[in-house]
Amino acid sequence: MNSINLIESDKINLLIDGLADKGWATVDDFLPLEIANSLRKELNDEYENGEFDPAGIGRRGVDWQLRPEIRSDYVKWLQPNELTEFQQLYWTQIDNFKQKLNQELYLSLNNFEGHFAIYPPKSFYKKHLDNHQTAQRRFISCILYFNQDWKEEDGGKLRIYAQDNNEDDKNKVETDILPIFNRFVCMRSEMIWHEILPSEKRNRMSITGWLRREI
Repeated sequence: MNSINLIESDKINLLIDGLADKGWATVDDFLPLEIANSLRKELNDEYENGEFDPAGIGRRGVDWQLRPEIRSDYVKWLQPNELTEFQQLYWTQIDNFKQKLNQELYLSLNNFEGHFAIYPPKSFYKKHLDNHQTAQRRFISCILYFNQDWKEEDGGKLRIYAQDNNEDDKNKVETDILPIFNRFVCMRSEMIWHEILPSEKRNRMSITGWLRREI
């Protein structure tokens, strides 16, 4: 399947408007079904084959460390020169999104990094920002979910915290987003505090990545 742009322009515009207005946005049915299903299968197969590692916090190769009391998911980093056909299609769509963001919001984004992520039942990621405090190069966080027939009772929501928190209410919640299949979420990496709530009985799957602005 060849692709120039597989994402509807209306969806891209909604994402850009949301990022500009509130720092985050979400749309459903992000990719054509064939691509989303194929990516889901690749993620699941690679997890079953033991190709994922426990996720840590900090910068890889610098101050990375395992902190299971903060984060308990598993990831497999995707290398740009080793992408499958369907992973490359996703990278192409993110690149198209990057170009539109640069045109509309003048962000000067350069590249994209990403990994498969899986949260087994009861795993979580406590409240955090996605950029590293000492190297603020991640600018837009991008998440695409692969959880078919996901219901409220399955848990695993993405919790976004309000930006207008004061000292008396630092944990005010702006919204909780259910990680349903083919739902895409993006947010300002240096601005939006968020948390991954535990899922109940099912694995919670996604591609998570970051559009970066190199200094």
